Amino acid sequence: MDTTVPTGEFEGMDLQQFAQEHTYAARELLKDSGFRREFTDHYYDLDFYLRGVPKARRWMSGH
Repeated sequence: MDTTVPTGEFEGMDLQQFAQEHTYAARELLKDSGFRREFTDHYYDLDFYLRGVPKARRWMSGH
């Protein structure tokens, strides 16, 4: 399965890296109903990665 950003300015970037490094842009992409409709699997993967960002940041701040 391809786990890269399928479209736009960040096309080709790893979805998890995109969620961590460009969180605002990733959240904006999730708001795009066309993205959800056209790239359903990517949408759910990106949503999953974004849900983990706050937890990962908390963990990193403690180490």
